[in-house]
Amino acid sequence: MKFELIGFYGASEEQKKKRKNLLGTIHVYCIDADLDIRGIQVFKTNSSMFFAMPHFRAIDEDGNKVTYPHLRFTDKINQKKFMCFLHEVCKKKIEKELK
Repeated sequence: MKFELIGFYGASEEQKKKRKNLLGTIHVYCIDADLDIRGIQVFKTNSSMFFAMPHFRAIDEDGNKVTYPHLRFTDKINQKKFMCFLHEVCKKKIEKELK
């Protein structure tokens, strides 16, 4: 599975005040699946950067409140490749852009 980072969009000062540690969002293209993924939030705490996938809240079959991601690869290997791409490739490019 191949991915491409299309862009990093830095958060405005107003957005940073509302969402503590928010750096911005990224736009990723999944080449093999012809899939355009937008709105992945990027946060930084101390020396760690993490990515929050777009998600929604719902109620499961037992009536419990749950949170589901808008996107998840059904193949665990592809999901892992996607997360590795975020942490290994996107993180470096974002850090370089923020310097």
